[in-house]
Amino acid sequence: MTLSRMSDPDDRPRPSWRWPAPTIVVSVYAAAAWAVLLPFGLLESSRLPVSASQDVGQQVWWLALALHELTHGSWSFFTAAIDHPSGVNVLDNASMPLLGLLMTPVTAAFGPVAAYMLLLRIGHMLSACSAFWVARRLGFGRLGAGAAGLVYGFGPAMGPPTAQHAFLVFAPLPPLMLYLIYTGLSGLSAHEEPSGTPRAARPALRAGLLLGVLAALQYLISSEVLVSTLLMGGCVIVLVALWSWARRRLLVFSMANLGRFVAGAAVSAVPLLAYPVGYMLLGHAHVSGPVQATDQPGVSLLSILLPTRTTGDLYGGQVLAGLWHGWSVGVGLWPTLNIGYLGLLALIAVLVAVVCRRDPRVRLVSLFGAAAFVLELGPRLSLSGGELALRLPFVLLYRVPILQDLEPTRLALLVDLAVGFLLAAGVDRCLSAGCSRTQTGRRRTGGSLTMTARLAGIAAALALAAPASGLTVQPVPVSRSASRAIGRRIPTGAIVLAVPYPSFNHEPAMLLQAQAGMNFDLLGGYAIRPLGRSRAASKEPLLQAPPAIANLLKWHPVQTRAAAAELPGWLMSEGVTRLLVLPTSPEGRTMATVAEDLFGRPQPVGGWLLWRV
Repeated sequence: MTLSRMSDPDDRPRPSWRWPAPTIVVSVYAAAAWAVLLPFGLLESSRLPVSASQDVGQQVWWLALALHELTHGSWSFFTAAIDHPSGVNVLDNASMPLLGLLMTPVTAAFGPVAAYMLLLRIGHMLSACSAFWVARRLGFGRLGAGAAGLVYGFGPAMGPPTAQHAFLVFAPLPPLMLYLIYTGLSGLSAHEEPSGTPRAARPALRAGLLLGVLAALQYLISSEVLVSTLLMGGCVIVLVALWSWARRRLLVFSMANLGRFVAGAAVSAVPLLAYPVGYMLLGHAHVSGPVQATDQPGVSLLSILLPTRTTGDLYGGQVLAGLWHGWSVGVGLWPTLNIGYLGLLALIAVLVAVVCRRDPRVRLVSLFGAAAFVLELGPRLSLSGGELALRLPFVLLYRVPILQDLEPTRLALLVDLAVGFLLAAGVDRCLSAGCSRTQTGRRRTGGSLTMTARLAGIAAALALAAPASGLTVQPVPVSRSASRAIGRRIPTGAIVLAVPYPSFNHEPAMLLQAQAGMNFDLLGGYAIRPLGRSRAASKEPLLQAPPAIANLLKWHPVQTRAAAAELPGWLMSEGVTRLLVLPTSPEGRTMATVAEDLFGRPQPVGGWLLWRV
């Protein structure tokens, strides 16, 4: 009997009735995916979810870039469509090329904004379905597996701000990868007799091959999620090895199984990842060194049980199903504390880990969840938002070149996965206890009432931990029809200076470019790019301009006369042939005054002002 099929040692009888079929569970997930992003429509193209993060417009832009490159037959991991002429390395950014490729039919038919909104809902649903499937493969019942899918696909780790990052919401592969690691390594060690070596080699090799393919796919969705998954996969390897040693198995057989598994993963992953990883590390405009701050805090201990709200933050009202806005923790603290919020689910998970500790699945999941929980706390322990001097194991990751870019809060998703599996074990235990009392004929009514009360408590904990939408609705700065109208007025391949200047806090021009068909290039843009040696930047564009013009574009106090004197020569040196200004912005009004004096009256189109330089 393999470890994945071992039942509870209590050997309690299962209920005789059947729970809803998987198709009904998937329908529930689809309905939840629809509801979690209300009031947005299924193919919403006029509004976007906005928060303190400015990544939404950038993700829409990446979807449009994938369609543009596919239709023009010039698929590349480098683009000069923004930050012209230096360009950016696509793989150094959260560009999710695989998702862009999969969504090209929707992007072409309804636009990149609609494709992005649909992708968020698909990501929630598929992530929940993946956790449900893995839970069923581990031997949990349908109702418990359905609860596990809800926790993973719609839990706090999937709430704001994660819910606005398609490459984080679309996470069906991590549960499958962890399951392959688990089955590939436990196939041999779970047998009582080592005589099954040839038979056990095939599952290990096959699981390794599948893992390599899934790793390559996940890399093209989010390299950060891949790193966090493989990091926790290493924990699974250690746990399986310890399990084999504890059961007095010959360790040499486990090592042989590990060798076959790693060999299979290398055979499939290396050919698929060699070029993209090499281009990310050594390709044109690649970034050397960390691309994110290496001192980002993790989840605070108090926020695990109590939801937090940063004063003046846009993430308030996202917890306890919208019934409570959380306790205020002041200004200037990390706005992602509620990613780790579990509430009563945390207490239920601990209770299940203790009560069902004789179940090998529960022991394995409990240790896995504990490891992920320690890592999500970050480099230093935090009680309520303020860091303490106590260092945690995550600080060791900052010394590893690839792991140093990992955000501690990314591990919250895998903590939710472990909590979901523990919840599935708890649901099975409740059903088994109620069924046993009914079949023995003793305290029949009491047993049913106890089972119902326990399940009701679990359902209440799920409902209270579900994050409310908490998404701020903002209209798209320029509609798709207006963007297309502007795109028709700009020659293909033209270099455009847009005001507001595309940067971290200003993305209207990138959204316009994305909806117009990507037929022109922009100066500036929001992306991670090299900034000197062993440094990277995302907030400040590489703007090589005279100080007066730079201040004008960044809306600093400036003498417009000095900027007007230098603007024509600078535009000519940069090859700019069109000037595009949004007059409703403060910097746009200033630039419009300067441009009208220099180039005459503009051509108004789609709410923007267009000059031919």
